[in-house]
Amino acid sequence: MDSTAPNTPMEQPEATASPEQIEQTTHQAALPSIHIYFSPPFTLRATHAVQDLLESFSTQVSSIALHPRPQDEQLYRIELHHPQNQHDDDDQVTKPELEPTKTIVWERKPHLHNKGTGPLPPDIEILKRMIHNLLTPSAAPDTKSTHHLNTEPRPKKKAYESSAPLLTEGDPVGEGDSSLINNLLPDLPDPEQFFKDLKQEIDWERMLHRGGEVPRLVALQAEIQPDGTSPLYRHPNDESPKVLPFSSTVEKIRRYAEEKVGHPLNHALIQLYRDGADHISEHSDKTLDIVRGSKIVNVSFGAQRTMSLRQKKDPAEWEAKHLGSSDGSTPSTPREAGAVTTPAPPARPAQRVALGNNSLFVLGPETNAKWLHAIRPDKRPLKTKGEEERAFGGERISLTFRHIGTFVVPVEGGSPVAEGAEGEGESPAAGGVEKKKFLIYGQGAKGKTREEARPVVSGEGEEGEEMVKAFGTENHVPSFDWERWYGVGFDCIAVLDRS
Repeated sequence: MDSTAPNTPMEQPEATASPEQIEQTTHQAALPSIHIYFSPPFTLRATHAVQDLLESFSTQVSSIALHPRPQDEQLYRIELHHPQNQHDDDDQVTKPELEPTKTIVWERKPHLHNKGTGPLPPDIEILKRMIHNLLTPSAAPDTKSTHHLNTEPRPKKKAYESSAPLLTEGDPVGEGDSSLINNLLPDLPDPEQFFKDLKQEIDWERMLHRGGEVPRLVALQAEIQPDGTSPLYRHPNDESPKVLPFSSTVEKIRRYAEEKVGHPLNHALIQLYRDGADHISEHSDKTLDIVRGSKIVNVSFGAQRTMSLRQKKDPAEWEAKHLGSSDGSTPSTPREAGAVTTPAPPARPAQRVALGNNSLFVLGPETNAKWLHAIRPDKRPLKTKGEEERAFGGERISLTFRHIGTFVVPVEGGSPVAEGAEGEGESPAAGGVEKKKFLIYGQGAKGKTREEARPVVSGEGEEGEEMVKAFGTENHVPSFDWERWYGVGFDCIAVLDRS
């Protein structure tokens, strides 16, 4: 809940051969197609990323393809092709050399590189915004391409965005183990001042995910022991803020939340949604380090935002397509030039929950396992929003409390701990704390007790890759086998050191 969404980067070093291009299609020829030009090699993870994009725009585009960028071009680009611009050859991929209807380009960032594979692509969320802009009719379209623009009404949004039931306090959510509680703190005579004080009390930082800033500010607080031992929560992101002890107001909120949920909460991911554009894409919380059977608690202060929940897909197809064969090779592709085809995803049960000021949302383990959750962008004009959505200047502070069972120990000082992140994150050296100074133990580590604590290891090898694979599987498979994927444990924190 309110963690970085587990989208997959388009480029990562893998041992498998890469296709010349990747395409995913809905077989809806009447819709436009999207073409993304970037640097190969294209790997299985690139296929995942393109599929993720297609799911987001399945009612608006016929296909999304990833092509090699010409070596003489210094800019990467996304092109929109309307049906009038496409050939209708049987089962042939759209010809990328045709004149596009609209184009967006973005600059290279030489400082963001994967080892051996060149510069990183934009964050998936940035790509989604670029594609959204391409699909949105321009107020002043280029006259050269005006005749290509589709004059038909834009397709309606997906049902899970527009018509999913809006649940309130007392309604069972997800699998029935989740619920909303309003008025968590009984003594808030001045909500506006409380919000200002809380916002000022927290040391906000920016966080990177796949080379780009996540669309919100973040902070980490936890129950840190006198010797510096701190709970560790691993989830996909490039780098994490340093963990600080609970501040006075957050500690007060934590005590009330613990009373409601009935078990300890020793870690908080705190996020500031600055306006309706700040969001987090759908995901399941990663349970490697969360005490098994415990619930996740999200407390909201400020403007009301809506959490959307959607059931995960049938895992059979995802497992066959994305986990591949037992040796980890890329699944065979049915089309020429390595193109990958997948049908448009069917509609899945969905719900919405309004997270108002001073509310607490309890996410149960069964719901987290079988449903995805998100805070989607809200780009409606201010005048169309309700009073609670416009309050507090549109800002929202989200505090996600968890009961964490994995810990890191600074063996030569260095507290407070600076958490590295899995999935291409920075090493524990972030913030000036040396990697060699930390031991790790607990539920998500190989050593399960303090006496069995082991040194933190580099995540750039096989162990880091296995952890990333496990995270991706949990994010998509409702029948996730925790013992199989997490039981042995991982002693890595960073998976790819970009420092």
